[in-house]
Amino acid sequence: MTKFLLICLLLLFGCTAMETVSVDTTTPIAITQTHPFEVVDTPKPISTLLPTVTAPPMEPSPTVAEEIMMLELDRPMTIHVGDTIIVGATELTLSAITDDSRCPEDVDCFWAGEATAVFLSNVTGEVKLTIGGGDFVDERSSMRVGDFILTLESLAPTPHSEREIAQADYQATLRLTEMETTYQFEGDRDGIVYRYAVIFRPKGDYDGFTYPNDHLLLNYTIDNGSNNDLILFNRGSSDYPSETVVFVWNTQPDEIEIGQRAFGEPVGSDCPAREVALLPRAGWLRADEQMTGQLTLDLPLARFHPFDDCAVMPSLPVGSPLRVCFGYGSAENIPSASIDANGYIDLPFNQLQTLIANQQFLCSDAFRLAFVR
Repeated sequence: MTKFLLICLLLLFGCTAMETVSVDTTTPIAITQTHPFEVVDTPKPISTLLPTVTAPPMEPSPTVAEEIMMLELDRPMTIHVGDTIIVGATELTLSAITDDSRCPEDVDCFWAGEATAVFLSNVTGEVKLTIGGGDFVDERSSMRVGDFILTLESLAPTPHSEREIAQADYQATLRLTEMETTYQFEGDRDGIVYRYAVIFRPKGDYDGFTYPNDHLLLNYTIDNGSNNDLILFNRGSSDYPSETVVFVWNTQPDEIEIGQRAFGEPVGSDCPAREVALLPRAGWLRADEQMTGQLTLDLPLARFHPFDDCAVMPSLPVGSPLRVCFGYGSAENIPSASIDANGYIDLPFNQLQTLIANQQFLCSDAFRLAFVR
Protein backbone atom coordinates (compact mmCIF):
# COMPACT_ATOMS: atom_id res chain seq x y z
CA MET A 1 0.00 0.00 0.00
CA THR A 2 2.84 2.38 0.91
CA LYS A 3 4.60 1.60 -2.38
CA PHE A 4 1.40 2.29 -4.29
CA LEU A 5 1.00 5.71 -2.64
CA LEU A 6 4.68 6.54 -3.32
CA ILE A 7 4.31 5.71 -7.03
CA CYS A 8 1.20 7.85 -7.28
CA LEU A 9 2.98 10.80 -5.65
CA LEU A 10 5.91 10.47 -8.01
CA LEU A 11 3.61 10.29 -11.04
CA LEU A 12 1.66 13.30 -9.80
CA PHE A 13 4.86 15.33 -9.24
CA GLY A 14 6.21 14.31 -12.69
CA CYS A 15 3.02 15.25 -14.47
CA THR A 16 2.93 18.58 -12.65
CA ALA A 17 6.56 19.27 -13.62
CA MET A 18 5.85 18.42 -17.25
CA GLU A 19 2.89 20.74 -17.33
CA THR A 20 5.03 23.69 -16.17
CA VAL A 21 7.62 23.34 -19.00
CA SER A 22 7.00 25.72 -21.92
CA VAL A 23 8.90 26.55 -25.15
CA ASP A 24 8.93 30.14 -26.28
CA THR A 25 8.64 29.81 -30.07
CA THR A 26 8.39 33.53 -30.58
CA THR A 27 11.99 34.28 -29.63
CA PRO A 28 14.31 33.98 -32.65
CA ILE A 29 17.74 32.39 -32.49
CA ALA A 30 20.47 34.92 -31.86
CA ILE A 31 23.21 35.34 -34.49
CA THR A 32 26.51 36.79 -33.30
CA GLN A 33 28.55 38.84 -35.77
CA THR A 34 32.27 38.61 -35.07
CA HIS A 35 33.53 40.64 -38.05
CA PRO A 36 31.88 42.31 -41.07
CA PHE A 37 32.02 39.34 -43.40
CA GLU A 38 31.68 36.26 -41.22
CA VAL A 39 28.70 34.90 -39.31
CA VAL A 40 29.50 32.52 -36.48
CA ASP A 41 26.57 30.34 -35.53
CA THR A 42 28.04 26.86 -35.46
CA PRO A 43 31.65 25.55 -35.44
CA LYS A 44 31.36 25.35 -39.25
CA PRO A 45 29.81 28.67 -40.32
CA ILE A 46 27.70 28.84 -43.42
CA SER A 47 27.66 32.20 -45.15
CA THR A 48 25.26 33.02 -47.94
CA LEU A 49 26.03 34.95 -51.11
CA LEU A 50 22.86 36.29 -52.66
CA PRO A 51 22.01 39.56 -54.44
CA THR A 52 19.93 40.83 -51.48
CA VAL A 53 18.35 38.92 -48.62
CA THR A 54 15.63 40.67 -46.66
CA ALA A 55 14.58 39.16 -43.36
CA PRO A 56 10.97 39.48 -42.19
CA PRO A 57 10.43 42.09 -39.46
CA MET A 58 10.80 40.79 -35.89
CA GLU A 59 9.85 42.24 -32.55
CA PRO A 60 12.86 43.55 -30.60
CA SER A 61 14.24 41.11 -28.08
CA PRO A 62 17.14 41.45 -25.65
CA THR A 63 18.47 38.06 -26.80
CA VAL A 64 18.69 38.99 -30.51
CA ALA A 65 21.87 40.44 -32.03
CA GLU A 66 21.33 43.99 -33.14
CA GLU A 67 22.97 43.44 -36.55
CA ILE A 68 22.20 40.66 -39.04
CA MET A 69 24.62 40.36 -41.96
CA MET A 70 23.04 41.24 -45.32
CA LEU A 71 25.10 39.92 -48.24
CA GLU A 72 24.76 41.87 -51.48
CA LEU A 73 26.12 41.80 -55.01
CA ASP A 74 29.51 43.38 -55.61
CA ARG A 75 30.51 43.27 -51.95
CA PRO A 76 33.69 41.46 -50.82
CA MET A 77 33.39 38.57 -48.40
CA THR A 78 36.22 36.78 -46.59
CA ILE A 79 35.96 33.08 -45.78
CA HIS A 80 38.24 30.41 -44.31
CA VAL A 81 38.98 26.82 -45.22
CA GLY A 82 35.95 24.75 -44.26
CA ASP A 83 33.43 27.56 -44.80
CA THR A 84 30.55 27.14 -47.21
CA ILE A 85 29.04 29.79 -49.43
CA ILE A 86 25.66 29.49 -51.10
CA VAL A 87 24.89 31.08 -54.45
CA GLY A 88 21.33 30.27 -55.45
CA ALA A 89 21.08 26.47 -55.53
CA THR A 90 24.87 26.01 -55.55
CA GLU A 91 26.84 25.29 -52.38
CA LEU A 92 30.59 25.76 -52.51
CA THR A 93 32.80 24.64 -49.64
CA LEU A 94 36.38 25.93 -49.53
CA SER A 95 38.18 22.63 -48.92
CA ALA A 96 41.83 23.68 -49.22
CA ILE A 97 44.40 26.14 -50.51
CA THR A 98 46.92 24.27 -52.67
CA ASP A 99 50.01 24.92 -54.78
CA ASP A 100 50.87 28.11 -52.95
CA SER A 101 53.97 29.31 -54.79
CA ARG A 102 53.43 33.03 -54.14
CA CYS A 103 56.63 34.94 -53.57
CA PRO A 104 57.42 35.38 -49.84
CA GLU A 105 57.26 38.96 -48.66
CA ASP A 106 60.90 38.89 -47.49
CA VAL A 107 62.30 37.52 -50.77
CA ASP A 108 62.95 39.13 -54.17
CA CYS A 109 61.45 36.80 -56.80
CA PHE A 110 61.60 36.78 -60.59
CA TRP A 111 58.06 35.29 -60.61
CA ALA A 112 55.17 36.37 -58.41
CA GLY A 113 53.87 32.81 -58.13
CA GLU A 114 50.26 31.77 -57.58
CA ALA A 115 47.92 29.80 -55.32
CA THR A 116 44.77 27.79 -55.91
CA ALA A 117 41.59 27.73 -53.87
CA VAL A 118 39.85 24.35 -54.15
CA PHE A 119 36.09 24.26 -53.68
CA LEU A 120 33.69 21.32 -53.46
CA SER A 121 30.43 22.04 -55.28
CA ASN A 122 27.17 20.20 -54.76
CA VAL A 123 26.52 20.71 -58.49
CA THR A 124 29.80 20.17 -60.35
CA GLY A 125 32.11 18.51 -57.83
CA GLU A 126 35.60 19.95 -57.42
CA VAL A 127 36.23 23.41 -58.87
CA LYS A 128 39.28 25.66 -58.57
CA LEU A 129 40.06 29.36 -58.61
CA THR A 130 43.65 30.52 -59.02
CA ILE A 131 45.13 33.86 -58.00
CA GLY A 132 48.58 35.23 -58.70
CA GLY A 133 51.07 36.64 -56.24
CA GLY A 134 50.31 40.22 -55.27
CA ASP A 135 46.64 39.30 -55.68
CA PHE A 136 46.95 39.34 -59.48
CA VAL A 137 43.57 38.33 -60.93
CA ASP A 138 43.06 36.81 -64.39
CA GLU A 139 40.47 34.62 -66.11
CA ARG A 140 41.39 31.66 -63.87
CA SER A 141 40.29 33.67 -60.83
CA SER A 142 36.61 33.72 -61.83
CA MET A 143 33.90 31.22 -62.60
CA ARG A 144 30.25 31.30 -63.46
CA VAL A 145 27.84 30.25 -60.72
CA GLY A 146 24.24 30.32 -61.89
CA ASP A 147 23.61 33.76 -63.31
CA PHE A 148 26.53 35.32 -61.44
CA ILE A 149 30.32 35.48 -61.58
CA LEU A 150 32.30 34.49 -58.49
CA THR A 151 35.83 35.93 -58.29
CA LEU A 152 38.69 35.17 -55.93
CA GLU A 153 39.97 38.70 -55.28
CA SER A 154 42.67 38.17 -52.69
CA LEU A 155 44.31 35.56 -50.51
CA ALA A 156 45.90 36.21 -47.13
CA PRO A 157 48.30 35.96 -45.44
CA THR A 158 51.26 36.68 -47.69
CA PRO A 159 53.87 33.90 -47.46
CA HIS A 160 57.08 34.38 -45.47
CA SER A 161 60.24 32.35 -46.02
CA GLU A 162 60.54 31.37 -42.36
CA ARG A 163 57.04 30.18 -41.64
CA GLU A 164 54.53 27.86 -43.22
CA ILE A 165 50.90 28.90 -43.57
CA ALA A 166 48.48 26.49 -41.94
CA GLN A 167 45.25 25.75 -43.78
CA ALA A 168 43.28 27.24 -40.90
CA ASP A 169 45.11 30.56 -41.31
CA TYR A 170 44.20 31.18 -44.95
CA GLN A 171 41.63 33.90 -45.65
CA ALA A 172 40.09 34.01 -49.15
CA THR A 173 38.20 37.13 -50.20
CA LEU A 174 35.47 36.54 -52.78
CA ARG A 175 33.19 38.85 -54.72
CA LEU A 176 29.91 38.06 -56.48
CA THR A 177 29.01 40.16 -59.52
CA GLU A 178 26.40 40.13 -62.22
CA MET A 179 27.38 38.24 -65.33
CA GLU A 180 28.51 40.34 -68.28
CA THR A 181 26.08 39.39 -71.02
CA THR A 182 26.74 41.86 -73.82
CA TYR A 183 29.69 43.32 -75.67
CA GLN A 184 29.16 46.14 -78.18
CA PHE A 185 31.61 47.66 -80.62
CA GLU A 186 31.54 50.21 -83.42
CA GLY A 187 34.36 50.73 -85.90
CA ASP A 188 35.11 52.61 -89.10
CA ARG A 189 37.48 51.47 -91.84
CA ASP A 190 37.81 53.52 -95.01
CA GLY A 191 34.22 54.71 -94.76
CA ILE A 192 32.84 51.27 -93.84
CA VAL A 193 31.04 51.60 -90.50
CA TYR A 194 30.46 48.32 -88.67
CA ARG A 195 28.70 47.57 -85.39
CA TYR A 196 28.80 44.31 -83.45
CA ALA A 197 26.83 43.15 -80.43
CA VAL A 198 27.71 39.84 -78.77
CA ILE A 199 24.99 38.63 -76.42
CA PHE A 200 25.04 35.65 -74.07
CA ARG A 201 21.88 33.54 -73.71
CA PRO A 202 21.50 30.49 -71.47
CA LYS A 203 20.07 27.33 -72.97
CA GLY A 204 16.29 27.23 -73.28
CA ASP A 205 13.39 28.04 -75.60
CA TYR A 206 13.50 31.24 -77.65
CA ASP A 207 11.13 32.29 -80.43
CA GLY A 208 9.73 28.78 -80.78
CA PHE A 209 13.14 27.07 -80.95
CA THR A 210 14.90 25.00 -78.30
CA TYR A 211 18.59 25.73 -77.74
CA PRO A 212 20.19 22.78 -75.87
CA ASN A 213 23.37 24.70 -75.01
CA ASP A 214 24.31 28.09 -73.67
CA HIS A 215 25.19 30.20 -76.69
CA LEU A 216 26.27 33.55 -78.05
CA LEU A 217 24.29 35.68 -80.47
CA LEU A 218 26.43 37.77 -82.79
CA ASN A 219 24.44 40.64 -84.27
CA TYR A 220 26.17 42.72 -86.93
CA THR A 221 25.35 45.82 -88.99
CA ILE A 222 27.71 47.00 -91.74
CA ASP A 223 27.20 50.27 -93.64
CA ASN A 224 29.22 50.64 -96.83
CA GLY A 225 30.04 54.32 -96.99
CA SER A 226 32.91 53.75 -99.39
CA ASN A 227 32.72 54.34 -103.13
CA ASN A 228 33.26 50.68 -104.00
CA ASP A 229 31.06 47.60 -104.05
CA LEU A 230 32.26 45.01 -101.56
CA ILE A 231 32.18 41.24 -101.43
CA LEU A 232 31.53 40.36 -97.80
CA PHE A 233 32.54 36.83 -96.78
CA ASN A 234 29.62 36.39 -94.40
CA ARG A 235 27.99 33.10 -95.41
CA GLY A 236 30.46 30.43 -94.37
CA SER A 237 31.93 28.04 -96.91
CA SER A 238 30.96 25.43 -99.45
CA ASP A 239 31.28 22.54 -97.00
CA TYR A 240 28.15 23.90 -95.29
CA PRO A 241 26.07 24.86 -98.35
CA SER A 242 22.69 25.15 -96.65
CA GLU A 243 23.56 27.09 -93.52
CA THR A 244 25.65 29.97 -92.27
CA VAL A 245 28.10 28.93 -89.59
CA VAL A 246 30.32 30.89 -87.24
CA PHE A 247 34.01 30.24 -87.59
CA VAL A 248 36.16 30.06 -84.46
CA TRP A 249 39.91 30.21 -84.82
CA ASN A 250 43.02 31.74 -83.30
CA THR A 251 45.46 33.62 -85.49
CA GLN A 252 47.42 34.49 -82.35
CA PRO A 253 48.36 32.02 -79.60
CA ASP A 254 46.51 33.92 -76.88
CA GLU A 255 43.47 35.28 -78.72
CA ILE A 256 40.30 33.76 -80.16
CA GLU A 257 38.54 35.17 -83.22
CA ILE A 258 34.90 34.55 -84.04
CA GLY A 259 33.02 35.61 -87.15
CA GLN A 260 33.33 35.12 -90.89
CA ARG A 261 36.16 35.27 -93.40
CA ALA A 262 37.44 33.54 -96.50
CA PHE A 263 39.86 30.74 -95.69
CA GLY A 264 42.37 29.49 -98.25
CA GLU A 265 44.09 26.14 -97.97
CA PRO A 266 46.88 26.57 -95.40
CA VAL A 267 50.36 26.92 -96.89
CA GLY A 268 52.55 23.90 -96.21
CA SER A 269 49.67 21.83 -94.86
CA ASP A 270 48.98 18.19 -95.54
CA CYS A 271 45.33 18.59 -96.47
CA PRO A 272 43.53 15.56 -97.88
CA ALA A 273 42.58 15.49 -101.53
CA ARG A 274 39.08 16.87 -102.08
CA GLU A 275 36.81 16.30 -105.03
CA VAL A 276 35.50 19.84 -104.73
CA ALA A 277 37.50 22.80 -103.49
CA LEU A 278 36.37 24.43 -100.26
CA LEU A 279 35.20 27.84 -101.36
CA PRO A 280 34.04 30.83 -99.31
CA ARG A 281 30.44 31.96 -99.63
CA ALA A 282 29.72 35.65 -99.75
CA GLY A 283 27.19 38.42 -100.29
CA TRP A 284 27.21 41.75 -102.07
CA LEU A 285 27.47 44.93 -100.07
CA ARG A 286 27.00 47.68 -102.61
CA ALA A 287 28.20 51.22 -102.10
CA ASP A 288 25.87 53.21 -99.79
CA GLU A 289 24.02 50.06 -98.76
CA GLN A 290 23.67 48.33 -95.39
CA MET A 291 23.87 44.66 -94.41
CA THR A 292 22.57 43.21 -91.14
CA GLY A 293 22.59 39.69 -89.79
CA GLN A 294 22.67 37.43 -86.77
CA LEU A 295 24.86 34.39 -86.09
CA THR A 296 24.57 31.82 -83.28
CA LEU A 297 27.55 30.20 -81.60
CA ASP A 298 27.27 27.33 -79.12
CA LEU A 299 29.26 27.29 -75.89
CA PRO A 300 31.77 26.14 -74.82
CA LEU A 301 33.86 27.45 -77.68
CA ALA A 302 35.56 24.96 -79.97
CA ARG A 303 37.90 25.67 -82.86
CA PHE A 304 36.07 25.45 -86.17
CA HIS A 305 37.00 26.51 -89.71
CA PRO A 306 36.94 24.87 -93.17
CA PHE A 307 40.47 23.48 -93.00
CA ASP A 308 40.38 22.39 -89.37
CA ASP A 309 41.19 18.81 -90.41
CA CYS A 310 44.61 19.74 -91.77
CA ALA A 311 45.62 23.17 -90.53
CA VAL A 312 48.44 23.25 -88.01
CA MET A 313 47.00 25.48 -85.31
CA PRO A 314 47.32 25.41 -81.53
CA SER A 315 44.35 24.52 -79.38
CA LEU A 316 42.04 27.33 -78.36
CA PRO A 317 43.50 29.13 -75.34
CA VAL A 318 40.84 28.73 -72.65
CA GLY A 319 39.79 32.00 -71.07
CA SER A 320 41.58 34.17 -73.64
CA PRO A 321 40.10 37.40 -75.01
CA LEU A 322 37.76 37.28 -78.00
CA ARG A 323 37.69 39.36 -81.17
CA VAL A 324 34.94 39.57 -83.82
CA CYS A 325 36.15 39.78 -87.44
CA PHE A 326 34.49 39.82 -90.85
CA GLY A 327 36.54 39.56 -94.04
CA TYR A 328 35.74 41.39 -97.26
CA GLY A 329 37.19 42.11 -100.67
CA SER A 330 36.80 45.05 -103.01
CA ALA A 331 35.09 44.45 -106.35
CA GLU A 332 36.76 47.54 -107.82
CA ASN A 333 39.17 45.57 -110.00
CA ILE A 334 36.87 42.63 -110.78
CA PRO A 335 33.77 44.19 -112.40
CA SER A 336 32.83 40.83 -113.96
CA ALA A 337 32.35 39.14 -110.58
CA SER A 338 28.91 37.82 -109.69
CA ILE A 339 27.45 36.00 -106.69
CA ASP A 340 24.67 33.44 -107.07
CA ALA A 341 21.77 32.78 -104.69
CA ASN A 342 23.85 30.30 -102.66
CA GLY A 343 26.65 32.77 -102.06
CA TYR A 344 29.17 31.34 -104.54
CA ILE A 345 31.42 33.86 -106.29
CA ASP A 346 31.59 33.40 -110.05
CA LEU A 347 35.20 34.17 -110.89
CA PRO A 348 38.07 32.33 -112.55
CA PHE A 349 39.85 30.36 -109.83
CA ASN A 350 43.07 32.38 -110.01
CA GLN A 351 41.13 35.65 -109.56
CA LEU A 352 39.22 34.13 -106.66
CA GLN A 353 42.49 33.12 -105.01
CA THR A 354 43.77 36.67 -105.44
CA LEU A 355 40.56 38.05 -103.91
CA ILE A 356 40.94 35.76 -100.88
CA ALA A 357 44.63 36.53 -100.45
CA ASN A 358 43.96 40.30 -100.50
CA GLN A 359 40.92 40.32 -98.25
CA GLN A 360 40.72 42.95 -95.53
CA PHE A 361 39.05 42.70 -92.16
CA LEU A 362 36.49 44.53 -90.06
CA CYS A 363 37.57 43.55 -86.56
CA SER A 364 36.49 44.61 -83.11
CA ASP A 365 38.78 45.27 -80.20
CA ALA A 366 39.64 42.30 -78.01
CA PHE A 367 37.14 41.75 -75.21
CA ARG A 368 36.25 39.28 -72.52
CA LEU A 369 32.93 37.80 -71.53
CA ALA A 370 33.54 36.44 -68.05
CA PHE A 371 31.35 33.35 -68.49
CA VAL A 372 33.08 32.14 -71.66
CA ARG A 373 35.63 29.58 -70.44
